[in-house]
Amino acid sequence: MIRKRIKLYLVPVAVIAVLGLVYGLGYSSASNKGDAALRQLAADHALAMQDAVNSARKTEGDIRAELYALELEYNTLEEEANRARQADARLINDLRSGARRMSVAVKSCGADDVPTGGAADNESGASGAQRAELDPAVTESLLAIARDGDQYIRERNACVEQYEIVRRRMNSGAGQ
Repeated sequence: MIRKRIKLYLVPVAVIAVLGLVYGLGYSSASNKGDAALRQLAADHALAMQDAVNSARKTEGDIRAELYALELEYNTLEEEANRARQADARLINDLRSGARRMSVAVKSCGADDVPTGGAADNESGASGAQRAELDPAVTESLLAIARDGDQYIRERNACVEQYEIVRRRMNSGAGQ
């Protein structure tokens, strides 16, 4: 009887073993298919990431090239600014020495009013407009203000142009 019981238990065990083997082979096959799909997905993702990195590097290189060209242009403009500063220095020396004088046009408040002040009574030019001669120190201060303003404008324009280069490149890259 013990033998019959063993045999009776062998049949379900054998059936379970066979089913387990079939299920295991099927699961292994499905698992391999899933792993292959995951590997393919990872490979596709890696290629997409590499393309994005290469595109970003190209954009960065293009931006750097444009900024370098802009820097060369501004170096040329800076040389021109140096020449203008030298011309200003010569003008200031001429003003200090009296070789040159600066004046401004003056108007009276009414038709019968006469401008007051010693230098304001000077008349020059074909139109007969009244002129007031400026003190050399005042003229020097006015030239310094104008020179500083010009320098400030050049620096701000350079900044804006650099910003525009980067903005244009980034916007053109975003549309891709």
